[in-house]
Amino acid sequence: MGRRSKRRYQSYIPVDKTEMKNKTLFFVADLETLLLKRRDTDVDKTHVPYAGGYMMVDMEKRVNAEHITTFYAHDYSKVCQDFHDMSEKMLTEMINRIVKDVQRRGSSMVVYFHNLSQFDGIMILSFLTKSYKNCHIEPIMRNDCIYSIKLYKVSKNGDKRLVLTFMDSYLLLKVKLADLANSFCPELGGKGSFDHQNVTVDKLPSIREDSLTYLKQDILITAAVMQRAKAIIWEEYGIDILKVLTISALALKIFRRVYYKDDDDNRIYIPDDNEAQFIREGYYGGHTDVYKPYGENLYYYDVNSLYPSSMLDDMPIGKTRWVSDLGSKKSKIVLNDMFGFIRAFIICPKHIKKPLLPYKKDDGTIIFPTGRFLGVYFSEELKYAVSLGYKVYPICGYIFDRKESPFKRFVYDIYSKRLDAKAKGEKALDFIYKITMNSLYGRFGISPESTTTQIVSTEESRKLALYNDGFVQSYELSSDKCLVTCKNVRSLDLLKLSSDRPTYAAVQISAAVTGYARIRMHPFISRDDCYYTDTDSVVVERELPEEEVSPTALGKFKHEHFVEYGIFLAPKSYMLKASSVDQPIIKFKGAGKDEADEEWFINQLADPRAKKVISYVRKFSRNFRELLVQEKMCKYTMGLESKKREYVFDKNGVWVDTKPCHIGDFDVKSINPTSYRIIMNLLEENEDLRNEFSNSEIMIANREIQADAAKKRKASKLRGKPLRGGDTPSHIEE
Repeated sequence: MGRRSKRRYQSYIPVDKTEMKNKTLFFVADLETLLLKRRDTDVDKTHVPYAGGYMMVDMEKRVNAEHITTFYAHDYSKVCQDFHDMSEKMLTEMINRIVKDVQRRGSSMVVYFHNLSQFDGIMILSFLTKSYKNCHIEPIMRNDCIYSIKLYKVSKNGDKRLVLTFMDSYLLLKVKLADLANSFCPELGGKGSFDHQNVTVDKLPSIREDSLTYLKQDILITAAVMQRAKAIIWEEYGIDILKVLTISALALKIFRRVYYKDDDDNRIYIPDDNEAQFIREGYYGGHTDVYKPYGENLYYYDVNSLYPSSMLDDMPIGKTRWVSDLGSKKSKIVLNDMFGFIRAFIICPKHIKKPLLPYKKDDGTIIFPTGRFLGVYFSEELKYAVSLGYKVYPICGYIFDRKESPFKRFVYDIYSKRLDAKAKGEKALDFIYKITMNSLYGRFGISPESTTTQIVSTEESRKLALYNDGFVQSYELSSDKCLVTCKNVRSLDLLKLSSDRPTYAAVQISAAVTGYARIRMHPFISRDDCYYTDTDSVVVERELPEEEVSPTALGKFKHEHFVEYGIFLAPKSYMLKASSVDQPIIKFKGAGKDEADEEWFINQLADPRAKKVISYVRKFSRNFRELLVQEKMCKYTMGLESKKREYVFDKNGVWVDTKPCHIGDFDVKSINPTSYRIIMNLLEENEDLRNEFSNSEIMIANREIQADAAKKRKASKLRGKPLRGGDTPSHIEE
């Protein structure tokens, strides 16, 4: 548990001192698709491109719709009989034209699609693997998300030259194109509207003008947005966004380049494999819960930048050390002196109605229970838990030196700039500052345990299937190419392979920030008038104190809505009738969101156990086996499952409240040997804990184990044979 693995990579996050040039040219592109039955089946419908277009963006010139080049599949009807062939011909012309434009300029270029990762990229990847067989195609895919696709020309002697990199503007800005248009380029008139559902092959001649007008507007908006975003980031931070794939990577680059110091006092160390695995057990994320299902005349509050404000507290940034005996009487470290991530035995009294500490169930659900349990937690949460009435018994953990936060300049400077931009009505700047500030903390928690997908030869695919422990699946793309998915196995071999490209993951930062955030929120969610919480928000019956409320102050609550009535059914599933809007505010997590109307919420509140099976169309179902985006008919059961808290009903059977789940005495048979030894050692060291457990299942089981051991010793003596050491279990005396 505490062993250190030998490092094969950068031990700390360095300052970014790389020289960066600001490329002035890039492309934006888009595809429009229709649904068409596949050639080989009459069942499944797939998205097939019928229109496409692109535009070269010059940072020194205003974007102009006249510079957009469009392509229309039906224009190739004279040379192709089948529409699938028309579509492929159109894509061939479009990509070839882009490649020629790049070659005329002599260097590789970026092509942005908005939502490449989930939609366009699948069709682009499929097309390239089939039509560019003499080129090398290199996708960057992680957990079925396409981050980029690189197209290389391959010379006769095998040398590769990068021509195009397809990237996703959505991964950088994380907002729908219509909203980006309003913030970055309202002068362009906003995103247009078009009836995609009624597009058919037969209608293509008659809708040509309308569909291309819609396509060109999308391309123009994407071009204007990316041009403005690129200019802002370069002017503010000297970073070219063409060099980063995601907003979290951009936020980290800004921090490392402008605000970070990697001297001994401020250096953020990258945990080794063992450290990261242990600390990650204490990385739980935000707290979302329903407390009361229905209320009237309520107040809805959000925290101004909860996670950035939590980044201002002291941080575990220096080197860490493993302490294996925190639960021992010999240990000289008490909880109040600990700063780090501690495995502890927790006792939460039943009288605590809204517990603080999270616990991960076997099915992955995070609950906030009462009872007895083991877990890894940030030390500051454990200290706060003790003040609430918890009993905490530290066992072992990684201890850090408490250091002043290295993020203060980053948070204060960007938040101040954001307020200034908002006051001046500069929506684009406001948006850039907001997403940059909110994206940094999560980047440190990036998990190395993921899947990676790559295109390899058929022979390489066979070898991976035979010899790679992380092999998941392989799909044949052509006679000599396969799309192979492998798990990123946590091993020294993997660390060695990835040493040239460190991820700069420091999960202790993300775990500490989310821990501080839960501490910040708990005094408000623990109020008896709190109905609902979702990470940085609370819905309460009485107004919060004036000193806690501000529309602009960092870390304070801002009043979002006065709620005439609200129905809270489950985390991220609620309906509010707010006085500030005409229509109910409805949030629903799941495939049945279109069915979750006001009537459904009212009926579900009346009968929380009701289930309703609905059929719905999944319009964009991704099929990585064949690199298709399909339309599928699916079924979904709408209803509630009380996984996080238990329902409380009044005498008339009406759902009126909830109570925390309770983790009772352990099922001794299910405890793994390590946990069992930990509990036994704790009981040996702590008399008050022995009293707590005096009549519990685990103590009864321990007495039975001792009795069995005594019988074995007696029988062994009668046989004249010594009892082997392994036959005598460690035990405690009550």
